[in-house]
Amino acid sequence: MAHKILNTDIEQSLANLLKLAEIHCWNKISDNYLFILSEIKDSDFQYHKKDGGNANKQSALLDLNLATEMLEKEYADLYDINFYIFKAKKFHTIIEIQYYRKSSLDKEFFETIKDNQPMFHSKIAMPMYAKDGKKFDINWKSGGFIHSCKMFIYNFKYRKRIKMYSKEHY
Repeated sequence: MAHKILNTDIEQSLANLLKLAEIHCWNKISDNYLFILSEIKDSDFQYHKKDGGNANKQSALLDLNLATEMLEKEYADLYDINFYIFKAKKFHTIIEIQYYRKSSLDKEFFETIKDNQPMFHSKIAMPMYAKDGKKFDINWKSGGFIHSCKMFIYNFKYRKRIKMYSKEHY
């Protein structure tokens, strides 16, 4: 039973992730998917930092069946499962699946959720300059010239707004 539920949840999360990418990113996302599995530790729950996720550059790439099989083995201990696009390339898309274990929770909270099914989330990390609704490069975390230029412009505008706000209120 857990296998069927897990497959359905993974397929739905993947579909949601691709829809988010279509809405927010200008990249064409290849439907040739590879996966990275990584455990979220309390100390490294900072995926949205610019260098977040870079530890996984050397991780083994898995196909969907193997990733599902590995998650299925841990299913009873999974609390939260997050899907991110790690890297979108022309011929394949690398999707990171981060999971948080129930056994990593404090004992009081664990007792309240120990029988719950894992939660699934699909997320897109957004650069600061994309908050106005403009589409952005899904690979922005890798840096590059365009990202650097957009960050420079964003920081220039942001500093200008701060100065204007400070003058008006002081």
